Amino acid sequence: MPHLEPAQALATTETALRQLMRAAYHRAYGASWLDRLTSADQRGVWATRRAAEIPKRRGVVHPSDYDLEYSEFYELITILSKDWEPVSGALGKKSSTLPLLETFERLRNTVGHSRQLLPFEEELLSGIAGLIRNRVVINLSTSDPVGEYYPRIESVRDGFGNSIEPMSADVRDVELAGIKDTGLVVRPGDVVHFTCVGVDPQGRKLNWEVSVSSGGVERGVSESGMPFEFEWTVLEKDISEFTTVTFVMSASGAKYHRAGSHDHRAFFAYKARPSDHP
Repeated sequence: MPHLEPAQALATTETALRQLMRAAYHRAYGASWLDRLTSADQRGVWATRRAAEIPKRRGVVHPSDYDLEYSEFYELITILSKDWEPVSGALGKKSSTLPLLETFERLRNTVGHSRQLLPFEEELLSGIAGLIRNRVVINLSTSDPVGEYYPRIESVRDGFGNSIEPMSADVRDVELAGIKDTGLVVRPGDVVHFTCVGVDPQGRKLNWEVSVSSGGVERGVSESGMPFEFEWTVLEKDISEFTTVTFVMSASGAKYHRAGSHDHRAFFAYKARPSDHP
């Protein structure tokens, strides 16, 4: 994984830990795992944070599993510290990894308060983020028999907040990351922004192909674990009650791919209607 700037390191690590916790604790304790590992007061605080944020972010879709999304990083560490065994397969020994997460938290506070990190602190932050991300990716890929060889889409998110995050749960379809029928209406001239992140256990660069159901393909390349950005400008030819935007990802320079020509795909669907249509 390339060097991560502090903000990217923070986002990478928090995303990886939340994905791991949802998958590992769900496997261990079932759907009510959060009730087991947190208090009603704590979950109430998270719900309050979400309720306060929604009016400030109109036009953004909020995740359904908002509880964990609105936790602070130190709260994630507290949960992990309380019950390490379910995540030990990914994070290793508690005595080795927990101090790294606590160091990360201290550096995170420095960044959060807009204080400048020293160069070695930036490298440490980036290194810990890379270590955690790689361990989580490899661990969550174990339910995929070839997950340690082929890359996977970690997330695709549109500018409205809709997302596909296949790594947050057990793998069920090793080639399809997900299909998101957003139900949103877009019109010619609208611009929809997408942010895609893929990860490759082998550290290879990732090729992306993006196509709209009406035709045309755009291509780009990203480093493993780094964002690939794409903007779709809705055109008249896109008008349809089921217009899809397809993301196809593959490892650059690889001789073999999970699905022959590519490794992973994701689909977003929208209702593209004429400007004068209700």
